[in-house]
Amino acid sequence: MTAGHDIGIGSFLAHGGGGVDPTTGAVVPGIPMATTFARDDAYALASDEHMYVRDHDDAVRRVEAVVCRLEGAAATRAFASGMAAITAIVRSVRPGGTIVLQSGIYWAATATLRRLCAHHGITLVEVDATDTALAVAVIAAERPSLVFVEALSNPMLGVVDIAALAEATHAVGGALAVDATVPTPLSLPALALGA
Repeated sequence: MTAGHDIGIGSFLAHGGGGVDPTTGAVVPGIPMATTFARDDAYALASDEHMYVRDHDDAVRRVEAVVCRLEGAAATRAFASGMAAITAIVRSVRPGGTIVLQSGIYWAATATLRRLCAHHGITLVEVDATDTALAVAVIAAERPSLVFVEALSNPMLGVVDIAALAEATHAVGGALAVDATVPTPLSLPALALGA
């Protein structure tokens, strides 16, 4: 496979994003073993592309590029866990803001949102988002900064109307976050639906 070669999504995934490493000729992406990288006498990085292995190395950038293509996104950010990603999203809401949360989702997500919102002075409103009319009415009334749902909720497998929730959320100036762990972007294009 050559760089820039247009391949199907199956081949793209099987090849980890495609391409051959131009330095080594490897057809499988390497996994860096270093956790930190060299700096010069002025403490400047030897390479601006390599600072810390967890979030600043070629393997992470490659994962982000693969997810970017799968999601149809302009950019992506990889996290060490789903809960870390959820926490980062919640932390984007300022104290005094409001979050509307789908009820009946992954318990750790609900517990984390409850705890973070209480600690940071954020109003948390939980709603059965599988009832689209109810969820849209709550969004219109509460005017949240963020609406957080799971597309195929865990464990109830509840289905939400992402396009309708996105339209309602955008109408009040908010953002819709969709945890699509169960369906993945291969079957659920959440961004294309307005998330």
